[in-house]
Amino acid sequence: MALVAEEAKREQQAPEFPYRVASPEFFFLLQRIDRLDEKFTGLFAALDAKLAGEIAAVRQEVREVRQEIREEFKDLREEFRDLREEVKGTQRSWRILEWTAVIGFLSILAAILLSRAL
Repeated sequence: MALVAEEAKREQQAPEFPYRVASPEFFFLLQRIDRLDEKFTGLFAALDAKLAGEIAAVRQEVREVRQEIREEFKDLREEFRDLREEVKGTQRSWRILEWTAVIGFLSILAAILLSRAL
């Protein structure tokens, strides 16, 4: 029992450094460095998480803008396709009009020639 009491007293007392190669001040500084390391590790982890969140948000925004651009290009392609079809239809209409004019001119010419021949 006496042994347990002695060990309990030793644990309660300030730790004795077994080797006197380094001073107590040096060990104090090591402990301080450890605490600062823990503090900065936490800060760096928080900053990393914050930056990761912001990067993810920017990537999402870029994806949305890309999708909008794709949709706009798709709409433009459809409009160009419609315009081409319209132009083709207009060209057909002009051809029909040209042929109608030629046939009409030939009809009038034939009527004039027939009226003079009779």
